[in-house]
Amino acid sequence: MVFTGLRRIALATLGALTLVGAHLAVATPANAIPGLENVTTVSAFNSNVFKSQTALCPAGKRVVGAGARLTMVTNEVAITQFAPLPNGQGVEARAYEDWDGFAGNWGLIAHAICADTPAGWEIQTATSPPGSPPSATVVASCSPGKRALGTGGNVFPGRGVVVLTGVIPQGGASPTSVRAVGEETEVAFLGDWTVSAWAICANPVPGHTTAVATTVSDSLSPKVQSVPCPAGTQVHGVGLQIGGGLGQVFINAAVSVPNPVSTQVPTRAVEDQTGLATNWAMRTYAICAT
Repeated sequence: MVFTGLRRIALATLGALTLVGAHLAVATPANAIPGLENVTTVSAFNSNVFKSQTALCPAGKRVVGAGARLTMVTNEVAITQFAPLPNGQGVEARAYEDWDGFAGNWGLIAHAICADTPAGWEIQTATSPPGSPPSATVVASCSPGKRALGTGGNVFPGRGVVVLTGVIPQGGASPTSVRAVGEETEVAFLGDWTVSAWAICANPVPGHTTAVATTVSDSLSPKVQSVPCPAGTQVHGVGLQIGGGLGQVFINAAVSVPNPVSTQVPTRAVEDQTGLATNWAMRTYAICAT
């Protein structure tokens, strides 16, 4: 396939935030999570094709949520992973330039939401079977009786031909699982790839709820959105879903802000360099608790 009309976007900030159709619900309280804080680290700002960045929790704390953000808005770089480390001591984020590379400099920020280890804390993960479908999905579920505080997702190998398009908390307002979605880009990928999901779980906690908002479905790019937690609660996990993107919409941000404790989740997604003629929408999730 031949590509024309190369375009790049270089916006310095998240811009105006649009909140549409927020949905809030409160779960039954049980245990508090003390010591909540955000930890962020920033990669080198250069034109490397691939970046991996790790944010580590302070000693004695464990990750309860994960996120990532590019340092600029670009339609030629996609976040392909934000997920907890296997030992739960931090978060690894990954991003790739698109199929033909990006001449400009860019950076990657890893976000770890850390806390004193909650009662019943665990990390559950699941990976789809290797294959070469246009899209694939997989679900990681908490152990019975536990709730998902945080999320994670990954596509492998990304390499600019497979993109992460969804990291979605599931199971109602007090989620119990996480679904991850990956899609091949319009450059058909002949090799096998997988998508993985992570659910960071614990025993039920006070005020556990998920706030949700969805943008208008249109051809506007980039799309930027922010979802606040209900009053008196804080962000413990983030989620994002691209609908109708056909593998041509790149995730640029899915994070929790501000620091050191977050009360909202901003997200950002951008059409790829060839553009997308059809409509698409973005849904943002903030997993909150007291």
